[in-house]
Amino acid sequence: MHRKRILGAAAIIAAIIAAALFIGTRGGWYLTVRDEHSGELYASYRVEPGEQVGLGFIHSVNLYPLLDVFQVGEDGVLYAETTIYYQFGAGVQTELNPGETFRVGEDGALIVDNIHQPFPELSSSAGGFSDRTLLLGEVSQDYPQIKDLIGVYTGQLETQVGNTRVISLSELCGKDSIITLSCEYRSF
Repeated sequence: MHRKRILGAAAIIAAIIAAALFIGTRGGWYLTVRDEHSGELYASYRVEPGEQVGLGFIHSVNLYPLLDVFQVGEDGVLYAETTIYYQFGAGVQTELNPGETFRVGEDGALIVDNIHQPFPELSSSAGGFSDRTLLLGEVSQDYPQIKDLIGVYTGQLETQVGNTRVISLSELCGKDSIITLSCEYRSF
C-alpha cells in the first residue's frame, strides 16, 4: 500500500514537471501575421530576441528585389537594421540618415546598414505586382542563396534555405490582403 502511494506521488510529480517543461518551451515572442482590418491571425512564428526577420518584394519600377531586414528586440519590437536593393529609383532610399552606412555588395547590391529604426507594427500588402516574402532566421547570412526567391510567386507556402525560412505571404494570406506584422509575447 505504501509503495502504491509513493508510485502515485512520483507519477503526479513527473506529470507536473512535464507540463511545466512543455509550457516553458512554448512561451516567448511570436511574430504574428494578421489581417490589418479584421485582426484575423493568419500565422504566428516563434522568434528570439536578436533574430532577423526580412520582408522583401520585387520593386515595381526597377524590377529588382528589395529586402528590409529587421531584428527582434528584447522588448519584442522589430528594429529596421538593413535595406538591400539593386537600383536607385522611386521609393528607394537615396540619402543616409545619421549613423547609417552604405556599401556595395559583391553582387552589386546597394546596402544600407545601421538603420536602428523601431517598428512596433509593420503594415504591408501580401502581394500585388510581386509576392511579399517573409524571411525568418539568418537572413543576412543566407541572402546570396535566397535573393532569387524574394518577391517571386512560386506557389509554395514555405521553403527552407540554409538557416532561413522563406514564406510566401501571398500564399499564406491571399494576394490582395493587407497585413500587419508585430511581435506578441505569450507565456505558453
